[in-house]
Amino acid sequence: MYLRSFVFQIGVKSTEEVIQRIRSDLIPRLSTQPGFFAYYVVALSENRVATIRIFEDQDSLESAHEATVGALDAIVKEFNITDGIVEESGYDGDVSAGVAYARLFL
Repeated sequence: MYLRSFVFQIGVKSTEEVIQRIRSDLIPRLSTQPGFFAYYVVALSENRVATIRIFEDQDSLESAHEATVGALDAIVKEFNITDGIVEESGYDGDVSAGVAYARLFL
């Protein structure tokens, strides 16, 4: 498995609105890509959002990114994510992944 995570600063609107756009426009596209395992988005303090993508391997993750770049660009523009990444997780690489328990609020 391969994981990549980022923290983004939202310039306009709310974190709830950007999460809704990610759910409606990005996750349906990502989840149908070969190698998809999971995608998480979390609202943080100070109008920031964290995202976590998990794919079978790095090639699958990179291909999925290329396939969804249009939706990503639209979200960046709408929410004025001018600086893009605020901080990287410090980890971009192989992981062992499994779900012990997840409680999702949609």
